[in-house]
Amino acid sequence: MVNTIAKRITACLLCILLTAVLLMPALADASKDTEEPRVVRVGYVNVKTYEEGGEGEYKRGAGYEYLQRISYATGWKYEYVHASFKECLEMLMRGEIDLMGNVSYTPERAEHILYADIPQGLDNYWLFTSAAHPELLQGDISALNGCTIGVTDGTVQETILNEWLAAKNIDAAVVGCQGYDDLMARLDRGELDAIATSDLSLSYHYQGITHIGISEYYFAVAANQPELLQELNAALHEIQDADENFNGKLASKYEYMMASNMILVEEEKQWLADHGNTIRLGVLDNYMPFAGVENGKTTGIITALVDCLEQDYGIDVTVTPYADYAALKSALHAEEIDLAGPFISDYYFAEQNGLVVTEGILRSTPVVLFRGNDYASAIKTVAAPEQSVMTPGMARILFPDAEIIPCKTPLDCMQAVVDGKACSMVIPSARINILRTNPMIKYLSIAELSEKLEICMLTTRSNRRAATILNKVISHASASLDGVVYAQSMESGLHLEDVVRKYFWQILMFLGVITVALSVLSYMLVRNKRKLVNALSDAKAASAAKTNFLFNMSHDIRTPMNAMMGFRDLLEKHQDDPVKRQDYLDKIKAADEVLLSIINNVLEMTRIEKGTLELDEIAGGVDQFCDGISSMFIEMMVEKNIRFTTRANVEHGFVFCDITKTREIFINLLSNAHKYTQPGGSVEMAVEEIPSGREGYATFRTTVKDTGIGMSESFLPHIFDEFARENNTTDARIEGTGLGMPIVRRLVDFLGGTIEVDSRKGVGTTVTITMTHRIATQEDCAAQVDKAIDPGLFAGKRILLAEDNELNAEIAIEILQEAGFTVDHAEDGQICCDMLEKAAPGYYDLIMMDIQMPHLNGYEAAVAIRRMNDPVKAAIPIIAMTANAFEEDKREAFRCGMNGHLAKPINVKDVLRQLSATLKTMGQ
Repeated sequence: MVNTIAKRITACLLCILLTAVLLMPALADASKDTEEPRVVRVGYVNVKTYEEGGEGEYKRGAGYEYLQRISYATGWKYEYVHASFKECLEMLMRGEIDLMGNVSYTPERAEHILYADIPQGLDNYWLFTSAAHPELLQGDISALNGCTIGVTDGTVQETILNEWLAAKNIDAAVVGCQGYDDLMARLDRGELDAIATSDLSLSYHYQGITHIGISEYYFAVAANQPELLQELNAALHEIQDADENFNGKLASKYEYMMASNMILVEEEKQWLADHGNTIRLGVLDNYMPFAGVENGKTTGIITALVDCLEQDYGIDVTVTPYADYAALKSALHAEEIDLAGPFISDYYFAEQNGLVVTEGILRSTPVVLFRGNDYASAIKTVAAPEQSVMTPGMARILFPDAEIIPCKTPLDCMQAVVDGKACSMVIPSARINILRTNPMIKYLSIAELSEKLEICMLTTRSNRRAATILNKVISHASASLDGVVYAQSMESGLHLEDVVRKYFWQILMFLGVITVALSVLSYMLVRNKRKLVNALSDAKAASAAKTNFLFNMSHDIRTPMNAMMGFRDLLEKHQDDPVKRQDYLDKIKAADEVLLSIINNVLEMTRIEKGTLELDEIAGGVDQFCDGISSMFIEMMVEKNIRFTTRANVEHGFVFCDITKTREIFINLLSNAHKYTQPGGSVEMAVEEIPSGREGYATFRTTVKDTGIGMSESFLPHIFDEFARENNTTDARIEGTGLGMPIVRRLVDFLGGTIEVDSRKGVGTTVTITMTHRIATQEDCAAQVDKAIDPGLFAGKRILLAEDNELNAEIAIEILQEAGFTVDHAEDGQICCDMLEKAAPGYYDLIMMDIQMPHLNGYEAAVAIRRMNDPVKAAIPIIAMTANAFEEDKREAFRCGMNGHLAKPINVKDVLRQLSATLKTMGQ
């Protein structure tokens, strides 16, 4: 009968699972990309724990896993090229492979390969030796004097080794080797006394002498693959955004397998020496799977720790069983033993009792055994065994509202539940299979709690070094510990047949629900895949637009700020020289105007993408324009010892052009030339007029030429791509965003010009801009400056200035009084309204209003004034003078009844021009 039921159950389960499996291909097909995956040739070094597995062999390791995660983000398909590290690096430099990992940064390598933005990890470098050199393992590094130390030739660890030897005043011979295999072969043959390398796998059976240094390592890409680098960087950022601790988690996954973790520190060695190289372990007797006795031998998890201590560390171990926890704790405090267990890891309990907690030896889940099926009622009274890690005290922590009934053993607890003296009992999950052989279990239900508890050992604070030693053993014995726990779980079956028979219909319904859910999920994913892809694309585009805006603002503002600060310092030094003082003031003023125009035009940069950029042509002089641009860079060039020359050969000296956008173009070009030209080099800006072929227009060819680091031929097609840089900050040690040239290209296109770039790596770069402008005259320039200003209008006029900032008010009052105005000052919007209300009609001719003010802001004050009963006061002209300079701020000002809008910082000519226009409009 039992066999028949089992067969039926198995058949049902297989049918349901088969249905679920058959749904998976549709789900998989729905997610396939239409494009063929990109094949990437990867240099693969067969190194244990990092990239294990030769050609055609099973692969694993931290580096291999990282490659797979990258492929999930990029869709790449790998073609593995197996070779030594040195051979792979040489192939990468020649472009014979596309990608490899574990490459430390050096300036020499950076000339031939491209580094990823984000480090792959952190390499720790050690000196290792074999058992044939015990004298090097005593902790005295002076024993290295006269030794021969091997290191892989041409690597970062070679540099770190030489620096460490010099710092420690150790005289040792350094021998260059070809890689891991060569290093270890020579060490085993006795040709070397020690080797310097990154952390080794435990399986090499070498012992660490001392730590010598660290360095970051990266994924690297062939120099002819800048697009591949962009995809790699995007994938790395995606991985880090999803889990910012990904690198650390991946490293820790393999850390327990590394030799460095076995190295005992000096304090640990001293503790062992003081204790006769012996650790005394005390365990609770017959408490499996942690510890027990079988045929006179210790069994259980503790044996894995004992074996590791004795075999890998050479430490003598004694194990003493104790009948109960009282005896175990007494022995620990009497220092009859060094470590006691098992206990549940509880740092608060340890602190209160002056004890030290080790790392978790295994993790266990609390399991509740109870009568009936009502779990909520069952935990009102809980039996807890004194002879278990799940003590009555721990039960009180887990069930604070329950009545805890102490019992001596877990079997006593089970009997109490069966007899009705308690509703339930609690034990660790690691013990559940020990109790399954007891007939009473069939009367009880089982519930597993969500909490995870770590089982550890304890020691006294005076013996805390015993805990740190055991922590290293726990780390290295983790694989063995897992095996012991698994073996214990298999000692007695889980009686799956009984569970299935009892809950057959519930299981069948559950699997049916899962099948339906998978079907619905498959349908929804197929239907919504396109929507998700489009949404992701839109999100990336929005993020890129925001990033463009922020980077562009920072990039553009820095150059005029540098000029202003430089000339300010010169002005302080030469205040007694009127000629220099005036020259520096003129140049500060020119840079200030450029900075202000950039700030006012920041939002227009985003309009480039939208196609809504507006042309703002005014008349200007070619020579004055060139002088203004070059003056911002003169001090910067001199400070860097760069020869900077400008020359102009033009027939028409005055033209109409969009000065702000044209400035942006040449500021970017000269900024790049300065940035990428080394001291001793030269930068030249030359303006030449060439035939335009169009009457009334002049064509100018402007060349910016430098002797900087230049660009490779393969990179030039990508120079106008956003964020594209042939050398990142790590490689070239030069800050940059990769936005300058794309901005230049878009502005040149908008202004109807052309741009050409010629560059050779190590020789320099020449950028040629050709643009055509409508010819102007000197009279056009003069009329443009002063045509809107009528100083005669200002005499005798009274202005009410509403400004809460004292410094801004002082500047505005001085400017307005010099122009002929009489000025009264109101500290905020409310005071402004009160002063106007109290004044006679017509007393004030105009109000200049700040926006951000306390009590009543500018908008609110303007609305209040327009609602005044006196028609003369209500109609007074109001001009906003504010740092709120966006287009929506202007619209809000006019909506509130203001007549004009001026953006801070104040430009005197703009202020006077606006005042003149406003007074004329109002007929004053």
